[in-house]
Amino acid sequence: MGNSYKDLIKQAQSKAMEIRRKQKLDLKSPICIYDVSQELELTIQFVPLAGLEGMYLNEEEGQRILVSSLRPLPRQVFTCAHELGHHLFEHGLKFDEMEKVSLIKQRDPKEFLVDCFAGFLLMPKIAVYNAFTLRAWTPATASPKQIFTIACSFGVGYSTLIDHMTYSLQMLSESKSRELKKFTPKKNSSVN
Repeated sequence: MGNSYKDLIKQAQSKAMEIRRKQKLDLKSPICIYDVSQELELTIQFVPLAGLEGMYLNEEEGQRILVSSLRPLPRQVFTCAHELGHHLFEHGLKFDEMEKVSLIKQRDPKEFLVDCFAGFLLMPKIAVYNAFTLRAWTPATASPKQIFTIACSFGVGYSTLIDHMTYSLQMLSESKSRELKKFTPKKNSSVN
């Protein structure tokens, strides 16, 4: 990962921690992204956006985040945090189409920045460690079932937590990440 992406990760983490501090949110616990967004005076609307994850609008009557009601609940949580990132980094009008996530190195820097921000806001490193520690589990040896349990505690998707732990938090090796991604909660109802 190049230095510019490392700089974006640091910038995203700094902004997420600033928001948590300003909102008086501890670093050990999951948060409700909808409450945080509303505290920052953004209107959140759930609308059936076919083909879109979400949208950030900065209009005369106020700022709004639109979240696709057609997406799974964990995706809606992450999308709201992602769109909040567009607002906080002053990216202007943004609409995010559903996409298969490409290699991180090939991503648009603004999208990478707000994805990292969303991850750090929803899942700070201390909170992720705390979630594992409370259960007497270790991130480096976690099973798919344990990762899924932790993801659910933060209201995010299984792969979202794995990617955040691998690329942003550096708590998982890429080989462990690949191993965990061989299992998906949708396909394996008996995740080990």
